[in-house]
Amino acid sequence: MPFAQTDNTRIYYETHGNGPALTLVMGLGGTSQWWFPQTPVFAEHYGVVVLDNRAVGRTEIASADFTMRDMATDVIAVLDAAGIEKTHLCGISMGGMIAQHVALDYADRVEKLVLSCTLPGGMKSVQPAPEVAEALTLAEEGGDLLQAFQATAAILFPPEYLAEHMAELMMMFAEQQILPPSKDALAAQLGAVMDHDVFDRLGEIAQPTLILHGDADVLVPPKNGELLAHGIPNSKLELFPGNGHALNIQSKDKFNRAVLDFLA
Repeated sequence: MPFAQTDNTRIYYETHGNGPALTLVMGLGGTSQWWFPQTPVFAEHYGVVVLDNRAVGRTEIASADFTMRDMATDVIAVLDAAGIEKTHLCGISMGGMIAQHVALDYADRVEKLVLSCTLPGGMKSVQPAPEVAEALTLAEEGGDLLQAFQATAAILFPPEYLAEHMAELMMMFAEQQILPPSKDALAAQLGAVMDHDVFDRLGEIAQPTLILHGDADVLVPPKNGELLAHGIPNSKLELFPGNGHALNIQSKDKFNRAVLDFLA
């Protein structure tokens, strides 16, 4: 299993396929496993890199005090370890925040940028409703598997979709709990999310950028996608009607096609 070293942390990563590099960065609490609807599809066209962010999966939590910039440095360490000079970069949710920092601070390493269901941070970002924030807290606290699933699913998917796909989603959730994040890991990553703010720097992002957002996203309201599109000069926004926060799962085929068409 390959690891990249950054300060006192070893970052787990995997490579799949061949071709131009495409690096995928997952969101809060998620590991590289959560790219399962994308990795095999993208690997037919690209050399795909996936990683476990700091504090989750096979990557260590070296310190409970780290920032989004630290996690951006982790991505660069993975690219260095994999011998990749330049990559397309796709980040979802917290992974999209990490991707923004990579694009800003390591601009020469990023070819094209995909930001999915994410936000620029700062006071102008649109926050979720109080009841959604409470549900997120419940999901972080864990409990038994059913309780964790119900709390998480209510944040990630619209009620209509949940009603039709409950059994499928519950099985998927159980399969992805091989390396569940600890409470400390979630708290550490959430601290980095809360400090994230590149709103005033969005105009510095020079890479061609695709912004994908579900118009029914309650965790990161879709207005945030509009803020990113307005602030990033060479960008375009595509809204997914009826999609919640996990649009890469809910509409995986549409998500995959949008990314592949943009990168082609």
